[in-house]
Amino acid sequence: MIPIVKHFRDLPLRLKMFYVYALMVFVAVMLVGIAVYYQVSKSIERNIDNELSNATTAILDMVKTTAEAPSKTTCAPWRRKTGISSPPITTRFRPER
Repeated sequence: MIPIVKHFRDLPLRLKMFYVYALMVFVAVMLVGIAVYYQVSKSIERNIDNELSNATTAILDMVKTTAEAPSKTTCAPWRRKTGISSPPITTRFRPER
């Protein structure tokens, strides 16, 4: 017979009941802990996804609003005064060689 089982059989009833009860409580606490961990992780993941979706929608709306808004400064005031025009964007941001 396995030495642990033989040792368990030789214990008084009070200790046997204590060990069985302690094992049952340990298993129950572990199962509850696993269930809570799973629920909390899913809840956090859902919240993060919702926040990212809301932020993405807000940014997209801001970009659309900005792109659709008419430009109020078609000719900058300093250009009117000086008569200087800036070079086209294609020449300003040309990569250097």
